[in-house]
Amino acid sequence: MSFLRGLWTITRPYWRSKDRWVGIALLAAAILSELGLTAAGVGFNTWNGPFYNSIQNRDADAFIHQFFVWWQWFALLVVAVAANSYFSGMLGLRWRRWLTEHMSGKWLNGYAYYRIQLNGQRTDNPDQRIAEDVRVFTDKFIELFLGLIHAALGFASFAVILWVLSNKFDFFGLSVPGFLCWAALAYAIISTAATFVIGRKLPPLEYQHQRLEADYRFSLMRIRENAQSIALSRGENQEGRILNERFGKVYLNWVAVIVSKTSVAVTNRFFGQFTNLFPLALMAPGYFVGNLQLGDLMQAQAAFWQIELSLRWFATNYVTISELRATVDRLVRFDEAIRSAATTNGPNHREKADQEALTVKSIDLRLPDGSVLAKELSLSFPKGTRTLIAGPSGTGKSTLLNAIAGIWPHGSGEVILPEGCRLMFLPQRTYLPVGSLRQAITYPASADSYDTAAIVRALNRCGLDFLTSRLDEEDHWSLRLSPGEQQRLVFCRAILFRPDILFLDEATSSIDISTEAMLYRLLLDELSDCAIVSIAHRSTVEAFHHRRVDFSQFGAGPEESRGRRKPEEPDWTGAATIDKQRVD
Repeated sequence: MSFLRGLWTITRPYWRSKDRWVGIALLAAAILSELGLTAAGVGFNTWNGPFYNSIQNRDADAFIHQFFVWWQWFALLVVAVAANSYFSGMLGLRWRRWLTEHMSGKWLNGYAYYRIQLNGQRTDNPDQRIAEDVRVFTDKFIELFLGLIHAALGFASFAVILWVLSNKFDFFGLSVPGFLCWAALAYAIISTAATFVIGRKLPPLEYQHQRLEADYRFSLMRIRENAQSIALSRGENQEGRILNERFGKVYLNWVAVIVSKTSVAVTNRFFGQFTNLFPLALMAPGYFVGNLQLGDLMQAQAAFWQIELSLRWFATNYVTISELRATVDRLVRFDEAIRSAATTNGPNHREKADQEALTVKSIDLRLPDGSVLAKELSLSFPKGTRTLIAGPSGTGKSTLLNAIAGIWPHGSGEVILPEGCRLMFLPQRTYLPVGSLRQAITYPASADSYDTAAIVRALNRCGLDFLTSRLDEEDHWSLRLSPGEQQRLVFCRAILFRPDILFLDEATSSIDISTEAMLYRLLLDELSDCAIVSIAHRSTVEAFHHRRVDFSQFGAGPEESRGRRKPEEPDWTGAATIDKQRVD
């Protein structure tokens, strides 16, 4: 039932979307092609009777006629197979595209992609869930659904044939209506129960396999992203041990999967192979006493096999169902984690038309485990002010900026912004998208948001004139530029964007002191009306700010974050502010 509920959770949104009408049309066409496949199967079955009777009766004219009949059914089969492959493939592709956009949109909305990793959710490798699990889900679901339709149609069609053939003979003197149909049903129940019992361990193994494979790929990706740091640390041996350890888990799990799949395969092969012999054994007495012709015998055997294939649909698709179940579980847990992240609320944000400064009012900051970082914080950032936030690491300085940005979900209080106020944040770790250098500079705006002259001017002013000729060159710029060059590049973004309030979180940590001073003077020159808020540990940065806020006076250090807070927490709104002479 949990599997069916999860299946409904994942499938329902698409069939309520705007794309559903195209999906319904493709599904209807695929089902019609299944009808064609069933009709061709019934045609071949009915062809068996007169064809083998012509052989038994040595009727050459009837034999030749049946050859032409065979080609008619074969033509229908080819058309139905082609139509089924095309329409089911297109349905899967469109559904995958919609579901990928739907899942990635929910993941990116409301900062869920950031908050999930904070909340300690058991949601490993979101990239794999969107890229791989969605593909597996759409492919396997459509394959199984259309297969179930085909099985139902096949059962309904061939049950009639087998019922009629069952009435042509007595079984050891007993006349049982539809005897072969009841025999097929009993045979299917026994074989399906055997498959279920033998393969019951496979679904959890499949789920574990997908998770371990994703963890191993993530480890490989981490080596690629941090190649320089690993090389400088001579960490190849350690990384090799980590990779071998993770692949070892993949290996052991896959051995268990192979054993389970082998058991299921042997069971299915046994019952599937015995299906050819079982109906002949039941009908042989009637044939040998003359109640059945050879054509009736072969037609009944083929009909029994088709019914058995339909009734054993669950058993023959047990491995595929297990894979689908594992994929559904992963997607459902991912969806639950996204919803949980979206419903987690941090400080409230609102805009006021008469507000002149960004105001932080009575904010409490907490860690995901509930530990308190800071309590009852209030501060304002008027236009044109320069504020330095200093203090030991771990006291919540960056967390305050995240709360102001609206991405920190653990806390309370209020952030009041002037109406239309434009904020910009420059974090310590620079993000540069893969693409052209122009895209890297203008991110998150589009590459054509600023004219080339403005971009070149910003590069020159930030000391990156050597990059002006490479604006349209595409590369992985995080690997091509040094950390200091990357930090200077985002200062170009600030000059181009011209925010009302600029937050810098250790944004010059990889830059030498003289270049750092040049960049701050550049901000004072270019963004004279902008309020600048900096987090920095270097004392040299203090000279470029009007006031200094010492977070150690009110923040909770490592001991306090575990619940041991200072007896008194002073109001730091104005007391911790130090007037500084402005440096031009």
